[in-house]
Amino acid sequence: MGHSAEPPHRPVPQPLPYPPPARNGMATAALVLGILGFFTCGLTSLFAVVLGHIAGRQIRRTGQFGRGSALAGALLGWLVLLAGPAVFFVALLANPDGSAQLVNDVADLVAG
Repeated sequence: MGHSAEPPHRPVPQPLPYPPPARNGMATAALVLGILGFFTCGLTSLFAVVLGHIAGRQIRRTGQFGRGSALAGALLGWLVLLAGPAVFFVALLANPDGSAQLVNDVADLVAG
């Protein structure tokens, strides 16, 4: 009966945490194009390299997520661009009959 009329305690509102930095879309695109380079005989690899380098620069400047994706996309693009022609020429040298046929086919195309 000696209760005081003290209002109930309310929790003190806490400030909202900062939202996490967004993922860089170019980094994701670079990774996807780098992987697709293996299936497109390198057609998407140059785009992967360019987008990967641009995304890496943006990520360093803005603090976004995606540095690994940008790096992986650029590296995969470079791998396909540099190793693809080497694999092609090794395959030609490994099969002399096939390389002779390829040279004849190209000569026929050029001659019209």
